[in-house]
Formats: sequence, structure tokens, C-alpha cells
Amino acid sequence: LGCTTPGAYICPSCFKKLQRIRKTRCLYCKRESYLGLTHPGCYKKLYIDGNLSIFHYDRLMRKIIKNIKYRLAVSIFKELVNNIGPQYLDRLFTSKKLFNGASIQSIPLTRQKLNSRGFNQADLVATFLNSILGLKTGNFLIRVKETLPQANLSSSLKRYQNIRGVFKLKQGAKIKNKKIILVDDVITSGATMREAARILKRAGAAKVYVLSLARG
Repeated sequence: LGCTTPGAYICPSCFKKLQRIRKTRCLYCKRESYLGLTHPGCYKKLYIDGNLSIFHYDRLMRKIIKNIKYRLAVSIFKELVNNIGPQYLDRLFTSKKLFNGASIQSIPLTRQKLNSRGFNQADLVATFLNSILGLKTGNFLIRVKETLPQANLSSSLKRYQNIRGVFKLKQGAKIKNKKIILVDDVITSGATMREAARILKRAGAAKVYVLSLARG
């Protein structure tokens, strides 16, 4: 996908070009923070307690994720994660104590989108990350309507309006005082994660952290 050399979707030389995120930052103000924890002054505006991502959402990563989603190429994802060594996951290992006792929940697709695509790319990421974290799998949210792709919207207000009301708590879900980790393939503006976290916090979740493969 990078150099077009036959034999692999992501050759070793192209994998090395992917930009690892080296500084963790608050998701709201973008200033540096330990393990991506939300600063106290930013917390009330975000509903999210912290965030971690592995890669920057650069041109090559954008191409990889686009191919996984729209060419339905799950094998690309498998090839990608097979190249991710421990040095890329150091903060995830450090966060294991912080995440202890949490449930991991991928950002859901609508039933129609899931049926047409056959898989949820966020589930793939969650399964990979949970192979390291070893947490319970949660199923607390449902997606009740389709939205425009967030990346196609030009302003934060439009992204907020686009995603508002898209999630609902699953009937019978019990999350009061629970610690929940939301997972998606990529975080850009953070609007999707923020809306999902809002629903969970309103239902009584104690902590909500977000993880992703890439961050824009």
C-alpha cells in the first residue's frame, strides 16, 4: 500500500515509515499529559478521562484504514498488527494498572452497516488491544442512525451536530460505577468518542477512557 512492491500489503520498510505517537496529550486541549489523561480543567468539557493511540493518522495510515474499511480487507489489519512490536505498545503496558477491572467496548456500527460490511473495524482493534490488556468485553452501546463521515465535515460544530444522538444505551446494560474503555480505529476530532462517553457517563459510568489505532 505504500511502495506498491508485490508480496505484502505492508512491507517492512513501509511499516517503519508509520509515525508512532511519542507524546501523549490531553484529548481536549492537546497539551502534553501523562498517559493521555485529561487535565482536570478540561474534564467537564469532554466526558473522557484519558486517551491513548499508537500511530499518527498520516497519509499511509489513512490509506491502510481506508482499505480495511472500504475494500473489506481484514487481512491488511492482520498484517499490520503482526508488525506491531512491544516498543509500540509501551504506554499500553504502563496503563494496565489504570485499566484494571475495566470493560472494553468498541464503537458500534448500525446493524445495516455491519450487515453490509460483514465486520466492524473497531472490533478488530479492540480484540488486538485486549489481547494485551486482558479485560472483560462490554456490549453497552448501540448505534441508532447513520452519519456522514466525520472526516468530510469542515468544522467542529458540524461534527458535533452530525454525531449528536447517534448512540443509545443498550436495554438492560448495567454500567453504574463501571470503568469502560472505548475503542475505535481512528480518532480525529474526538466527537464520536465524546458522544459515546457522554451516554455512558450519564448512565453512571465512573470512568471512560478511549483507545485507538491512530489519531489525527
